[in-house]
Amino acid sequence: MTTTCPVPVVVAVPHDGVDSALRFAAREGLLRGCPVRVVGPTISSHRGRPDLLAAAVATVELLGGPGLTVDARTLPEADVEEVIADSPDGSLVVVHRSGVLRLLHAISYGVAGSQARSDVVCVPADWAPRPDDTRPVVVAIDDAFQAADLLGEGMTQARLHETSLQALHAWEMDDDRLAPEPRAIHTSMWSAELEERLRRQVEDLSDDVKVEVAVRHGVAADHVLEAADDAQLLVLGRNSVEPRLCHVGRTARSALRESRCPALLLGRAAAGGPVQSPLSYSARSIS
Repeated sequence: MTTTCPVPVVVAVPHDGVDSALRFAAREGLLRGCPVRVVGPTISSHRGRPDLLAAAVATVELLGGPGLTVDARTLPEADVEEVIADSPDGSLVVVHRSGVLRLLHAISYGVAGSQARSDVVCVPADWAPRPDDTRPVVVAIDDAFQAADLLGEGMTQARLHETSLQALHAWEMDDDRLAPEPRAIHTSMWSAELEERLRRQVEDLSDDVKVEVAVRHGVAADHVLEAADDAQLLVLGRNSVEPRLCHVGRTARSALRESRCPALLLGRAAAGGPVQSPLSYSARSIS
């Protein structure tokens, strides 16, 4: 599925050894019908290979073939925040896993926070595309009651990659005052309610994407990382906490650092906040 895209897929190449990010950028450029912009450091600031940028461009051109337009741009350091700040609104910015700490810092404290409108994807070092990949796109849902925007973004990615979507919501019960038996009953009831809420929102959006709704009780990061083991892409939201800052919860942070598939962090703030149960306990969810 190819569309005409007015903005580039941007890939950050601050140093050697980011081949998986180059592979991902080339694939996304072809899927989206977008050019790929390779951004590297200026020669004066780069302490490694002087031909770093040229070699990266040549790699993307080889991977993409004649149907992919590739250009190059230099920035002083070409680190994560610098590349995101320089990218047009709506771009997809591709970052190698080696830059995840800089990415997390930039998201929380810099221009890559709630100001940025570009999506950012963090690619593991060993990632490579699979032919005829049928694995789903997984979208990690923070708030099961206000998930329409995030579900819509997940469906967009599933259509783009011509696959199904798994909508995953994980939560924990904070109140330990309940005895084991009533606690199990409440857990079962609440999981069923959350699943039903998500299904209603899926039905309201579209029927052209196959969607599996999964609600899990337990540590959210564990369930998200487990789902990512058999996914081709993990989609994550983020929440604005102040006009210039952004909140990325511990589960999303874990996913960006450890997911075995590329993890896509959406540029727009995800809707909603922590789930509050009518059964008089709080639920810690994806965030």
